[in-house]
Amino acid sequence: VTADYYSVNQVKLASKLKQSGPQKQVPFEMEITNFGNARTAYTFEVSNKPSGKWNALPPEVLLLDSPNSGQGSNVNTAIFTVATPFKNGWNNLEGSYTVTISPSAADNPEKVGTPLSANMLVRVRGVYVPTLEPVIMLGAMLGSALLLRLRKDE
Repeated sequence: VTADYYSVNQVKLASKLKQSGPQKQVPFEMEITNFGNARTAYTFEVSNKPSGKWNALPPEVLLLDSPNSGQGSNVNTAIFTVATPFKNGWNNLEGSYTVTISPSAADNPEKVGTPLSANMLVRVRGVYVPTLEPVIMLGAMLGSALLLRLRKDE
């Protein structure tokens, strides 16, 4: 007798809220545990994201062994990464994400388990200073100072 695919899973977030500066990469660690009776593949999909120039990189497919097999690990960590937006000057933004985690039997993907979801919030606080503008401004100030100096000497 062979038991059918029995999917029991858990997701734990190291942190549901992270704060960062503009134009930064913010990683969220998701610990996935397989309590089921078979090796399970987990796919990740961003099902809710903020509007605007936010970017997210979901994890690759994660394979976990069953605790019943006694072979591989039934726990592993997946990293969900958010790239924060930016605008010149002060940034004060928030973006919430929902990641849907879909388990399925690794040996028979037609057998699926109940999806899990993970909710995360990213706060962007700080000043964004473009890389080229300060150099141009400094050059203009030095040029003006040099011109004033030359005029004084005349």
